[in-house]
Amino acid sequence: MPRKTRSSKKAARKEVQSNKKILRLPQEMWDHTIYQLLGNNAALKACSLTCRAWWPTARKLLWRELHVVSYREGPRVPQKLRSLLEEQPDLAKLVHKLFVDLPIADIPLISSFTNMKELSLGVLHGYTVNAQETGYSVLSALEQLRIPSVTTLGMPWRAMSSTTVFERVLACFPNLSVLHAYGNVFDISEDEDEDGAAQAEESPVRRLSLPHLKQLKFRAPQLSHSLPRITHAAGPSLEFIEIYLMEVSRDVVWDVLDFSTNTCLTNLDVRISFSVTHAGWGDYLAAALSSINASHTSLDRIVLHLPNPLPDPETGPLRAWLEPGESLGRELSRVMDDLPNVQVVFRQTDSIRYFAAQQAQWTLACELEWQFPGLSAHPDRLRFVWNRKVWGVEDGRSRVRDVPLIEGAPSE
Repeated sequence: MPRKTRSSKKAARKEVQSNKKILRLPQEMWDHTIYQLLGNNAALKACSLTCRAWWPTARKLLWRELHVVSYREGPRVPQKLRSLLEEQPDLAKLVHKLFVDLPIADIPLISSFTNMKELSLGVLHGYTVNAQETGYSVLSALEQLRIPSVTTLGMPWRAMSSTTVFERVLACFPNLSVLHAYGNVFDISEDEDEDGAAQAEESPVRRLSLPHLKQLKFRAPQLSHSLPRITHAAGPSLEFIEIYLMEVSRDVVWDVLDFSTNTCLTNLDVRISFSVTHAGWGDYLAAALSSINASHTSLDRIVLHLPNPLPDPETGPLRAWLEPGESLGRELSRVMDDLPNVQVVFRQTDSIRYFAAQQAQWTLACELEWQFPGLSAHPDRLRFVWNRKVWGVEDGRSRVRDVPLIEGAPSE
């Protein structure tokens, strides 16, 4: 093997020195580069082990989002979280987004995360620090708790059918701008509260105050009685509402859907489970319009969902739609007159065949036009929308169709 000459050694030494200049880049450039890996935990872990200069930035991004969630081993979650905060207390300041399931008594642990902006909190029943801590004593842990840093709160369903627990937890976050309450739409049992949660229902809940809430997505049917208290607590700050409720009685729905104080609403989307094969089904949709008035000057769009009726199990064809009743047409006419810029959309739920959508549109349009002829003057503001299936392929894509609800009138 030939020996290297002095010139070749010198050239190699210069090459090594030029490569070392990379390590002398300003720290801001390294930080910017590492920030591009946000969400790639494997790469961030590798960066944190590469050199000391990269470690702080990579560590900060690694702990930006923390998951401490357990569906089967509820009692271990607070223990793990408590151990983490005791062993590495500085990590709490790095967390901006937290996903956690906790018993009611351990919710105060969340206050350690002082820079947290987004929180997904599942409340676990049946697991408390002390088996005797039930009812009022458990909820008392939340009385003085305030976590002002959280602006986005998601509350997924974790056997939480107690409206008292829900509202007590909600009151701990006074600066919310976004609230998502997700429930199990197939389980609306009222008797699932155990270990003191049922007793807590009798405890008075302090008045909610959510003056900064702008967006509300509510899909928790077992907590439907809390909905009007949330909308009243938000008042004029609320701009966007999306609601999905199941198994709400016709008498109760008028009280649940109260948007009278939300005068700055821009979008309202309401989906309620009901059957169009029962006479007077329009009352459910009329309830969503009943509190909308001339003061809702910012309201641009109202979406009211219609169910997709299943075929009759005996005859095969789709079941016939019955009359919606007068209340829907009456409230719809009033809203169209009070708010000349609003668009009301009746949306057929789920992808359906063309003739089924035609049946739904024809039934609703005929009833409304016959009882309230003036509605036919608003083809651009009164719409019917459905997802039309591309039936060339049974599982193919769907196309959104948007047509006037009452056809035949000239466009505005």
